[in-house]
Amino acid sequence: MTAPQLIDADQRSTGESAVPKWLAEISRSATGGPRSEIRIPDRFLALWSQSGTGGSFYLNAFSSASATAEPAIVAQVRTISSLRLERRVSLERQSSPIDDDSLIYADNAVRDALQVIRRCNLSDAENVLLSEDGILSIQWRNLTSGAAMVFTGDGKIAASVATPGKLYSQKPLQFRVTDPLPQDFLKALEQFQV
Repeated sequence: MTAPQLIDADQRSTGESAVPKWLAEISRSATGGPRSEIRIPDRFLALWSQSGTGGSFYLNAFSSASATAEPAIVAQVRTISSLRLERRVSLERQSSPIDDDSLIYADNAVRDALQVIRRCNLSDAENVLLSEDGILSIQWRNLTSGAAMVFTGDGKIAASVATPGKLYSQKPLQFRVTDPLPQDFLKALEQFQV
């Protein structure tokens, strides 16, 4: 089997070369620099026809980025437990009666919570509660201890750990939604991983 050949387009009708300039240019971020040629593999080609030029040529069906190029987006593997918590938070928002004056706070609190759950891959919690005034609380607990996060919809989180002899209200941690979770709090959450 012979490799497909590049067929030149009629240059007189368009005034351009056989391969349009936009096709020959490759993103600098994908390859580290511009490329002026198109490599045509011997398989997986797609025939593309220019309308009105009387010609056609083959397009490479694969990206021509180098194998060493850094991926633009790194995918994070999410646990089923984290997805379950995300779903529970969304369902709590849909099913909870919220005061009209607090709807925007409730929506912001849920958005903030979902952002943290996704970013930190938090496990499912025992209690998820959205109050009528738009405050969302998530609580993890076992027989002897617990951890809780409170989202008020203002871009801040209050987090606390309860142990025998220490209440949630003693020394709560406060930080912004975009900040990483404190290591002490993450360490406390490890005991609640399902």
